[in-house]
Amino acid sequence: MHNRSLTSRRKFLHNSTSANMSSPNTIPPEAKPVSPPSTSHQPPLERRPQGSTLLVLLSLVVAGGLAWGGFIAARQIKEKRSREFLQQTIQTHLQDQSPVAEHIGDIEALELDEEATAQNAATGMVVFHVSGRRGAADIHAFQRPNGLQFEMELAGGETVELEPLVALGSN
Repeated sequence: MHNRSLTSRRKFLHNSTSANMSSPNTIPPEAKPVSPPSTSHQPPLERRPQGSTLLVLLSLVVAGGLAWGGFIAARQIKEKRSREFLQQTIQTHLQDQSPVAEHIGDIEALELDEEATAQNAATGMVVFHVSGRRGAADIHAFQRPNGLQFEMELAGGETVELEPLVALGSN
């Protein structure tokens, strides 16, 4: 009986294997490899080089404009700060002088007179309008090798020499 059950087992195995492998090239379904997704070639996307080029050029123009605008703004800020520093330095220098204290009093405002300075550009004179509690006057500044020379022109036309603002290291 043992022999008989062994024979029937062999037949069962043989029949089940034969059913699954009807031909030598057949692979049982559970053993079939999964095929990769289809790699059929799709037509390439249409490229629009004109649109891309235009976008790049537009971006470069915008970036260049922003850079130039930043440069101009920085230069104007620097010029404004330099002018403010010069005016503060001149105001401090003039405030301590007796003719200014006598005719103007405490300086309340010192402003560059751009129109008068432009009219005197050939002589190199820079004109400031100064005002205080006692009055107002024009200050004429001249560039000299060792600093700035000043004269004060009063409302009546009288001119008063002021002490020069000497550059550091000059005697």
